[in-house]
Amino acid sequence: MHYSLAIALRYLKARRRSGFVSRVTMIAVGGTLVGVAVLIIVLSLMNGFESELRSRIIEFNTHVIVFASLPGSWDGIDSVTAIVEDVEGVDAVSPFVRGEALLFYELIPGMRVKTKGVIVKGVDIEAERNVSAVVDSFVPPIRSFESTGFEDGRDLPGIVIGQDLGDDLKVYLGEVITLVSAPAEMRMGEIQPRTRDFRVLGFFKTGVFEFDSRFAYIDIVQAEDFFDFEASTRGIGVRTSDIWEAVETEKRIDNRLERSGAYGMNNWIRMNRNLFSYIKVEKILMFLLLTLIILIAAFNLVGMLTMVIM
Repeated sequence: MHYSLAIALRYLKARRRSGFVSRVTMIAVGGTLVGVAVLIIVLSLMNGFESELRSRIIEFNTHVIVFASLPGSWDGIDSVTAIVEDVEGVDAVSPFVRGEALLFYELIPGMRVKTKGVIVKGVDIEAERNVSAVVDSFVPPIRSFESTGFEDGRDLPGIVIGQDLGDDLKVYLGEVITLVSAPAEMRMGEIQPRTRDFRVLGFFKTGVFEFDSRFAYIDIVQAEDFFDFEASTRGIGVRTSDIWEAVETEKRIDNRLERSGAYGMNNWIRMNRNLFSYIKVEKILMFLLLTLIILIAAFNLVGMLTMVIM
């Protein structure tokens, strides 16, 4: 038997057949054991939650975003895309157009509708597949946003919406929904909403309710035509080879573009800074709280050992 274990057992065992001291020993050791176990389990759960949340956010979003600040900047996005692809640390890029719209669905045609504010993202499916995992979560899988072969014979652009959004609106595959957006220009002194019908081609589920209940995907060409430049964000999403190098990759892209106000940039770390800061503070508070529990159990154990020795 190892000498350290022999010494520990010698002072943890009761002498002179004193069952009271033995019970106190078990209680003190058990308290310390539970305190340490709770600390390890809680911190492991919180680390796992943070890792899973980060993974889902990163899979849904791109690591770096380069967006056009001026209409002329968007006109030259093809050349910018080629430049960004050659930057060290960049794995893939995909252009996008993102804007906010009002989505409504006729529950009872001509009588009752249900509306929801959504974020609409126009993408090229094949390019988007290389920078995020959301396209691979489309159910059923699609290769394009074209909708053909439906009984009503209407040639409508397709749309894919979040599963939670579809459940809320009670929309099913193949049904027609309407998007409404506010143009940047006024006509006759009034804002005339722009509407367009889309056919639901599928649903996606990321596991994050904020995404699954608010986002919808359409073809990037439709998004360019539907949203004015001032009412949308247009740019390219960038996937980096290392997610933790997003800040450095953003700096390298900035140096290559020499943007001078033509392009803005952002990365996943900066966009989700508040969320992960909150999780970090919560982990620190939980660690301090559980450490106090361990200290109380340790003081009890020291007191018990002191009583046994004396």
